[in-house]
Amino acid sequence: MDGGPESTLHSSDLRTGRTRPGVLVAPVVAFSSRALGWDGVVVERGVRSRFEGEHIAIAGHWLGINLKCPLIMQTKDADGFHPVTIGTGCFVILPAGAAFDPHNGPSEWGAVEVSLDKIRRVLGTDLRVVPMHGLSDEPLAAVVIALLHEAATRGAAGRAYRDALVLALVARLAGLFDLIAPPADAFAGQRLAMTCALVDERLAERITVKHLARGTGLSPAHFSREFKRSTGETPHAFVMRRRLEHAHGFLSDGGSIAEAALCSGFADQAHLSRLFKRRYFVTPGAFLRARQ
Repeated sequence: MDGGPESTLHSSDLRTGRTRPGVLVAPVVAFSSRALGWDGVVVERGVRSRFEGEHIAIAGHWLGINLKCPLIMQTKDADGFHPVTIGTGCFVILPAGAAFDPHNGPSEWGAVEVSLDKIRRVLGTDLRVVPMHGLSDEPLAAVVIALLHEAATRGAAGRAYRDALVLALVARLAGLFDLIAPPADAFAGQRLAMTCALVDERLAERITVKHLARGTGLSPAHFSREFKRSTGETPHAFVMRRRLEHAHGFLSDGGSIAEAALCSGFADQAHLSRLFKRRYFVTPGAFLRARQ
């Protein structure tokens, strides 16, 4: 179970039975949204007969919901392991970068991981998520159960419904945890949120750095530096990633390759196909055939 940006506690390594030091028995994943390429979120459901692990890195903010009978989980702090009861429908919530150090017996669970990039694009800043064990929150549970159903049906209700659920999830997390105020001199915050929203609104059009910088009050060169410093991506790389994610979602909802290229802002189908395969390791045509 590697600790890269696409790796989570419940990665494909666990599904194939491969383990690493600290993991004694792997969970069995019943279904996952990972192959569907959902924007900024991974949703999975499964069971485990027993789990023991230490210092398993989590890339995004992670929510696990206990779906069966009350579960006794051993959680670790500086003084060692301590028992915590996780009731049916209750959550374990862990912040990005936290070490996952559970010991527990048989369980049936659902899990959602929300990327930091998604949090920033929705809220314009980060959340100060703190570990919680045994949280009972009916609004959050309702959204997570709905996302689990969407993952089980491979997104049958469509992208608009799924996106609304993810927005509701982020909004509920914002109600549970504090927003992190960005430094006054940072690009992050409202200007970054406005830029990301503008990109998503204009994907089908030609987008230039000059156009994006205009709404921030910065020169194009200054805008590019601050954007890269805040996001880790150049404006061009960010725009192309969002184009690809939009095209992926459009194809997932049954759209044609030609339409996906047009509405996502690619020059033509060949341009989309080349970049799509580079990112998703499959051509758009093969991706469509696999979903039929």
